[in-house]
Amino acid sequence: MRGSILPKFCSSNESRETNVRRTVAAGAMSAIFAAGLVSGLATAPAQAAPGDLTCRGTATVNFKPGITYGSAPTTISGSAKLGVAADPAAPCTSTTGKTMTGGTFTLDPVNTNASCAATNARGTGTIAWNNGNPASKVTWTVNFAIFPPQRSFVVKVVSGPLAGDTATLDVTPASQTGDCSAGLTQLVADNMTATFR
Repeated sequence: MRGSILPKFCSSNESRETNVRRTVAAGAMSAIFAAGLVSGLATAPAQAAPGDLTCRGTATVNFKPGITYGSAPTTISGSAKLGVAADPAAPCTSTTGKTMTGGTFTLDPVNTNASCAATNARGTGTIAWNNGNPASKVTWTVNFAIFPPQRSFVVKVVSGPLAGDTATLDVTPASQTGDCSAGLTQLVADNMTATFR
C-alpha cells in the first residue's frame, strides 16, 4: 500500500531508540533513486548549476523482494522520465547546443545485497533520447549509509550523446510502497533534477 515517504511512528511499547533508528533509516533510503538515490525531503528541487544538459523529471525505483533493516539479496530496477517525457512544458536545457529535450532512463535490473540501513550498488542502464538522437549507455553507482551519513547517486555516460559526462541526480522523494519493517518495495519521486557535465 503506497503511503507517505515519512517514516511511521513506533507504537507506544517501542523504545525511543527504535523510533529514532526507523526515522533515520527512512531518511537514508531517500538516497536511492533511480531507484533512487536521493537527497532528502526538500519541498522544492535544488537549482542545478549550468551544464552540458539539465533535465527535470520523475523517477521510480523497485526492490524485489522488499528491503528491510537487515542486508539481504534483492533485485533493484527502476526508470526515470526526463524533460518533456515527464512534462511537455519542462524540456531539458543545454548550454552547449545539445538538441535533446527529453528522454527515458531505464536501469538494467541488478541483483545485490541491500538494506534500509546501508547499501552500495552499481549497474548499467540506457537513456533513450528524443528528437532523433541515439541512446546513451550509462553506468550508475549508489552509496548510502546512516553512520557516518553518506548519500550519493551518480550516473556516468559511457557511449552515445553526452559520452564522458557525469550526472549527480538530485531527487525529492514523494511516496513509497511498504516500509523498512515489513519490506520497502518501491520509491517514487516526482521532482528529480539531473545535470550532465
